[in-house]
Amino acid sequence: MCVKKDECLFLLIFFSGVFLANLLKYKAGDFCRILNIWILEQFVYSSISVERLFWQLLWKRGKLALLFFLSGKWCGYAVASTVLLCFLAGTFGFFLAMAIADLGIRGIAVAFAGLFPQMFMYVAAVLWCRFCGKNREKYRTPVCNWKILMRQMMESMVFYGVAVILVAGGVFAEAYINIPILKMIVKNF
Repeated sequence: MCVKKDECLFLLIFFSGVFLANLLKYKAGDFCRILNIWILEQFVYSSISVERLFWQLLWKRGKLALLFFLSGKWCGYAVASTVLLCFLAGTFGFFLAMAIADLGIRGIAVAFAGLFPQMFMYVAAVLWCRFCGKNREKYRTPVCNWKILMRQMMESMVFYGVAVILVAGGVFAEAYINIPILKMIVKNF
């Protein structure tokens, strides 16, 4: 069985997130319960402005996406996507361990419901940039041919357009689809 270096790295970072959550849980005791039953019951019966949530998430995720695009342009999308996927794996490991520690086996359902539709879009955006983005070029000579220049400009517009659509789709899924799914999961367990 051949395992790639990236897969080992993601697994290591995931378990580092799990270890960090357990370490914080051990040090802080019951004071760091982020997913207790009372908070989840308040979430189920609360009213959330979905439009406001959408714009707030677009602002927060947009800043991260811009940072990712700039770092991908600077050091190559292979390196930037590996760093971002490691961050996502560590965050998921931390969140999953905290959910299980606070809610028991029900925490698995809450953790997956909390990440369900939007994570597909975010990971798809990162993988799109990793496999379709150009890695760092040492130096590119200026092009005076209009056809080549227009082709390069169209390639860039399509590349960034698809990435922005995937990120915006993830934000839409997080704001409009995730909230009812999470409320349904929390209400029925």
